[in-house]
Amino acid sequence: MNFGGGGFPFDDFMGGGMPGGFPGGGRPKRGPVDNSKYYELVGVEKDATFDQIKKAYRKKAIKMHPDKGGDPEQFKELTQAYEVLSDKDKREMYDQGGVEAVQQGNARGGGGGHGDIFSQMFGGGGGGGRQRGPQ
Repeated sequence: MNFGGGGFPFDDFMGGGMPGGFPGGGRPKRGPVDNSKYYELVGVEKDATFDQIKKAYRKKAIKMHPDKGGDPEQFKELTQAYEVLSDKDKREMYDQGGVEAVQQGNARGGGGGHGDIFSQMFGGGGGGGRQRGPQ
């Protein structure tokens, strides 16, 4: 048995990993993650501050807005990029795992906080809200 090699202790016994798992017992190796698309769309560097991101987005959004003759799909992509880069948690997810990580995080309800939990439990969290359904 291999207890000091850094892998799963039963790798040698199990023939290189858990049955049905990945060889070596670890996670699959992924290539480099593309986490530059959103920064390029907004027109900022990866180390841009939130204020720089906001300023660049507004400038580009004015030019690309569909009401100003811009392409609606490109505007939608720009807005999606801004929504990710302007949110601390989503930006961190994006920097680590790219677009896929953000989409998976949203599917799991990621990016929420205590306010969201209280909102779900107490119907808005603001107090004084109207109750729904039978009492």
